[in-house]
Amino acid sequence: MPQNKDALLRYRIINRCLTNGKYANVEELREACENALGYRVSVRTIKGDIENMRYESRLGYEAPIKYDHFRKAYYYSDPKYSIDHLPLDETEIQSLMFASSLLEQFQNIGVFKYFSDAIEKIRNAVKIKKLLKQDDKIDFIDFDVATTNRGLEYFPVIVDAILKKKVLKLEYKAFEKSRSYTHHLHPYLLKEYLYRWYVFGYNEYWKGLRIYALDRVVSLEPVYTKEYREPQKNPRDYFKNIIGVTRFEEGPPPTIVLKFSHRQANYILTQPLHPSQKVLEETKEHVSISLEVHPSPELEIKILGWGKDVEVLEPKIYAKFINEKIQLSLLNFKK
Repeated sequence: MPQNKDALLRYRIINRCLTNGKYANVEELREACENALGYRVSVRTIKGDIENMRYESRLGYEAPIKYDHFRKAYYYSDPKYSIDHLPLDETEIQSLMFASSLLEQFQNIGVFKYFSDAIEKIRNAVKIKKLLKQDDKIDFIDFDVATTNRGLEYFPVIVDAILKKKVLKLEYKAFEKSRSYTHHLHPYLLKEYLYRWYVFGYNEYWKGLRIYALDRVVSLEPVYTKEYREPQKNPRDYFKNIIGVTRFEEGPPPTIVLKFSHRQANYILTQPLHPSQKVLEETKEHVSISLEVHPSPELEIKILGWGKDVEVLEPKIYAKFINEKIQLSLLNFKK
């Protein structure tokens, strides 16, 4: 399929000649393209363009171009059709280009390959509207992407199991374990956190909800002999009161109060740690916030990472826990 600016221009010219119930023979289409482009265009090229507009799936036009043998001319069987029917303003077009650039990063990864044609259709539609060159893209934005995609090959199996309500036999090896273990999981949700993907669901052996990182899955296959257990509530609610993906406690979360230095305060205020975040006190020297979340390893890592710029005020038992972690860290440095 031609992928240059001139081909896109010819499509628009042909489209203009056929919209609103008009008819045009191949010679008229050829002359219209020559007059607009300023150089010779062959009849063969025009016929090829018509075929692309009709059948090329990557363009996404599916143009209803018919040939009238009596008039010996082409026309749209749907008089209202036009490839220019893309009702977007400038801001929306730029947003689409931004989104397609983001999606392009993942189009060669596992399940995302299924969306590559859709991504290409979006880009081509926007190019027609903007008359962009084929190689034009938003390359002045550098996205932060994962350095590894291990485990994403299980995406299709997991998605299919969730949609069709099938149990999965999952062999899993946690980082801290010496060997792998096999579980029967009733999958409810795929969850992403910090470039790692997880599958969340009901574990038969533990008779409770569990989450598994895909990069630690050894093998995965559907089980057709077991009855699927429906979730008792919205699976997303499990993650409502935690930061990260690890939850050890049930019931309502405690109120965690953190005090940040002025240097760190603006980062926390402009990008809240959690939807429950509230500002309790704000001075020139510090900011205190509260979070309605369960303690988790992910929150612990964040707090330790802020170092001297944060202090845990409440609950006291959690403050003591973090302090012990800091003391152990200091011992390592002294060694």
